[in-house]
Amino acid sequence: MSPDSNPQRPHTVYRFGNFTLDPATRALHRHGKAVALPPKSFDAIVYLMENHDRAVGRDELISAVWGRVDASDAVVAQTLLRARRAINDTGDRQSRIRTVPRFGYQWVGPFEAVQVRGQVDSPQASTPALGSRHTRWPLAGALVIAVTVLVAVAVSMDRRTATPETTTDGVTSTEAGLTVVMPVSVQPETAETAWIRLGAMDYVASRLREQPGLVVLPSSRTLGLVGDQDVTAVTINRVRDTAGVQNILVPQASFEEAGWRFRLMLDAAGDQQVVEVEAASPLGAAAAATDMMLRRMGIDSTTLPAPDQLTERLQQVDAELLAGQLATARGLIATAPASQAHHPQLRVRQGQLEFRAGQLDIARDIFENLLAGDPALDSEVRARALMGLGAVNLRNRDYVAAEQHYADALERLTADGLDQRDPALAGNAYNGRGVSRVELGRMDDGIADLGRARIAMARAGDEVEAATVGTNIGLLEARRGHPARAISEFENAASTFERFDVRDNLAAVLLSKSRAELQLLRPVVALEDGQRAMDIGATLENPRLQQSISAAYISALLANGQLSRAEQQLRKDEADHPQLALQWLLDSGLTDEAANQAEDMLELELGRNADVTLLAIQSGLLAGRPALVEQWRQRLLPGQPGSGDYYAAAMAEALVLAAGSQVPDPSARLAFETAMTAAASHLTPLDEVRTSSAYVLYLVDSGQLDRASEVLGSFSPYAESDYRAARAALALYQALDDESLAAHAWQRVEALAGERDPGDPVIF
Repeated sequence: MSPDSNPQRPHTVYRFGNFTLDPATRALHRHGKAVALPPKSFDAIVYLMENHDRAVGRDELISAVWGRVDASDAVVAQTLLRARRAINDTGDRQSRIRTVPRFGYQWVGPFEAVQVRGQVDSPQASTPALGSRHTRWPLAGALVIAVTVLVAVAVSMDRRTATPETTTDGVTSTEAGLTVVMPVSVQPETAETAWIRLGAMDYVASRLREQPGLVVLPSSRTLGLVGDQDVTAVTINRVRDTAGVQNILVPQASFEEAGWRFRLMLDAAGDQQVVEVEAASPLGAAAAATDMMLRRMGIDSTTLPAPDQLTERLQQVDAELLAGQLATARGLIATAPASQAHHPQLRVRQGQLEFRAGQLDIARDIFENLLAGDPALDSEVRARALMGLGAVNLRNRDYVAAEQHYADALERLTADGLDQRDPALAGNAYNGRGVSRVELGRMDDGIADLGRARIAMARAGDEVEAATVGTNIGLLEARRGHPARAISEFENAASTFERFDVRDNLAAVLLSKSRAELQLLRPVVALEDGQRAMDIGATLENPRLQQSISAAYISALLANGQLSRAEQQLRKDEADHPQLALQWLLDSGLTDEAANQAEDMLELELGRNADVTLLAIQSGLLAGRPALVEQWRQRLLPGQPGSGDYYAAAMAEALVLAAGSQVPDPSARLAFETAMTAAASHLTPLDEVRTSSAYVLYLVDSGQLDRASEVLGSFSPYAESDYRAARAALALYQALDDESLAAHAWQRVEALAGERDPGDPVIF
């Protein structure tokens, strides 16, 4: 085989499960980590994926991989075995490479083939994640933050957003209300005129934004509401109801013998006005029609320059970017005449385009050259270039540089008043700086910046971006141990995403809300959210998001004791969920199998995941394997008081001491008291209850019923909704010979157990 050895040429990268395979660079990554793979095994995987639509015969595979036909059966089998091991397809699974008896092999697993130029980022490296000691929110945060960071440098065709007046109570108001410009109906529809539909739409919207008091819905949001549909009365009403729009402008453009005729109809809650203008170019006619409509609306319009050839080129590029046609947009930039090719407005778009295409090095070079080239560079272009560098830094996890670039952009925006004229641009800068500060451990400063970003987006009339920033705030609140605040943010965001039919964001926020509900010990609600996210996720073409949704759904199933459905989803899911599989084994009473799973997981790159470590330690204790327990304990280095590591280390110490004690042990009691203090001061109801429940069961077993009663009293209301708390209450009431309370506790245990056996040990 001779894969393309030049990583800068366009080539295909394959993504499946948690793996990324790049034939050009001969690299296989899992979770962003390089996977060692013999060259022939790598070549075999590539060839099978390239020919996935059919079974590949043994002789054909040998010829392709070895370049000869005399490789032995043993060599072929060993090569395929190593390939399967590398991609976690061993045993009887064959979910990716299937053996075709007496013939050969076939790739049968789902995958995504992506055309890239340059070295592709691994999945983990491609999205800025919110780093933390807590690992319960690893992917959902990254997915939603990634959406916002992309917006931070994606081409914002909605350039000048006029600032509406703000009342003393902080509520935005404007006499004109929110305005939306619909896509342009174009006649004739040809390849040469196709750009006008979105390009002229955005140009009209941008021209309107220059007028004080007008707030115009971002063109990207309009396109999300309308899509490819024709503009009809039904479409207009849907946009008005969804976005709360007062003024809807419906443009039409037609080429006639005398030139371009542009018709602009204003629908203001049933009151309609129409203007028509003719000009030599479509944008010239659009500009004149817009200015005339402003006068009809009673607005003294700011004098704006007439569109020129550069303006038309920029709008053509913007139209293609709005439509997601990156290749076409790149072609428009590449074929620009010499008089336009080096214009800063076109160059900054080129940098933004390359960023969207994943060409981070190229984008960085463009932004740096722009900033270094002209000391008198337009302030808006300079700010966008600085934000572009900030986004590249975020992708590369250089958070110090990212914060500085976003701060420099904000300084430029505020100095020239652009933050007032274009709140959306300032909002994106605040968002980028906020993410950077969070990653640098400055959580309060980061959340403050995200709050500023949300207000800026709301002032710009972009409810969806404001909701996206709100989702990020919710993720941070969840990680700070404030699930109730997080849920409030998630509910508000979900309402907006549903109204605007932003389905991927809606699915992501629902999975995050499901996790937060588990932190509040509301497993039924968590399962409802998880099921809803699963239903939406099934309609999306985003494997990574689907995997994250599935993980949250399985967690909710396990919390409700629905072991059969959890097992079914675990087997069905393409992604590996070792932590969830371990929890399922423990909840199912399969302690030996759980210990084996925990031993296998020692080889995985799981980081310092406290939840995984506590489950693994319990599996070793229940299976009577002290060496396994000690191996996992070594992964829990004591952290600072108040941190998640400190809590996990204390909890692990308590569980180990309690398991080895047949009589009251002061050291075990001290360890539980330390863990309870850590849980109460820093973490969530989930951590408080699992710690206290374990402590009560230890106290009951060791005959310390007075202290057990004190501890249970601090969390007994949770026994109505949490299985662990109910088991602790039942044990204490039985030990106290209180038949009435014990009977009620037994009813709660039976109701909450699901398919868990109340006779099995409680898993914390």
